[in-house]
Amino acid sequence: MPLRHNGPPRSITFSTDDVPPPRRRAYWQASLAEVHLAMAIELSPERSFHAALEAHPLHDMMVIKASMTAHRARKLPSTALMGEEERCLLLINLDGYVELRQGQRAFSLSRHDIAMIDLQEPFDYHIPEQILVLALNLPRQSVAERLPQSADFAGIKLPASQPMQPITLSFFNNLFSTTGTAALHPPTSLRIAGHAVDLLGIALADVIDSRPNPSPYRANLLRRIKDFIEENLHEPLLRVETVAAKYRISTRYLAMLFRADGTTFSDFLRQRRLDRCRRQLEDRGAARRQIGEIALGAGFTSQAHFSRLFRATYQKTPRQYRSAFEGKPGPTRPTPAAPKPKAEMA
Repeated sequence: MPLRHNGPPRSITFSTDDVPPPRRRAYWQASLAEVHLAMAIELSPERSFHAALEAHPLHDMMVIKASMTAHRARKLPSTALMGEEERCLLLINLDGYVELRQGQRAFSLSRHDIAMIDLQEPFDYHIPEQILVLALNLPRQSVAERLPQSADFAGIKLPASQPMQPITLSFFNNLFSTTGTAALHPPTSLRIAGHAVDLLGIALADVIDSRPNPSPYRANLLRRIKDFIEENLHEPLLRVETVAAKYRISTRYLAMLFRADGTTFSDFLRQRRLDRCRRQLEDRGAARRQIGEIALGAGFTSQAHFSRLFRATYQKTPRQYRSAFEGKPGPTRPTPAAPKPKAEMA
């Protein structure tokens, strides 16, 4: 059945920019409910919260793009009426970092990672800084029909390193742009929705067929390790041996934990350091800080090395990137276009 918002499906937009800070939590909860996401939001009293959302209908789906700053959220108990169809959420991380938990699966999404969330089951997430995500809210049955009957896809992560990711990312990013700029004829909308679920089924099956059984102990251990890394990014001597010794595990076991999460210790550490530097380059309040100072504060030991990595990741030098944000109004960074998929750095 098509999504309904007190009438025929329509495009909707929400932003907290004009909402007084004391009312933003309730406003954002109501905004998420409009796209069938009943969430309880928890904000930090020490930090200002900003969020924006744009959503477009596509047959019985809703294509969503949202930007959010730091907060936590958990799914509220289902209030679905008898006969209302069950739904699920495809979540594509375009920029930033988010930690999620559904059932026994706890994992993080870095840039270009994808997750599948079953909206009939409890889940929660934590955004430590800010994030830009693309999402597809769709009937659960349409996904289940394209997978083995026994497939449980709640809380599945599709790492950016998967061969299907560039195709999946490009398709859904273009899908959002198309639904936002063109009124599709109903038969066309139906066919495109079918192709979207077909592609999603292929990507999910590729992961389901190769994944090991989930281990709550390993998931919780990896989450604690990532939290420790986040708190110590500024330490230039933060190495795999240091972290392994902290948690009394072997370096081989630590490498296995990250490999099961679709990344490596080095790649995760490098990307989190780059993310911290990028946020400070976007911050007009930090404009007086030298780029070398920002790099050293994130644990890089050489400004030249940092600049090479930054340019390879964001296609701009740190100075060019900072210049793009100078003189722009508003407390939050503008919503960027989805970056093009690229191969992981060695």
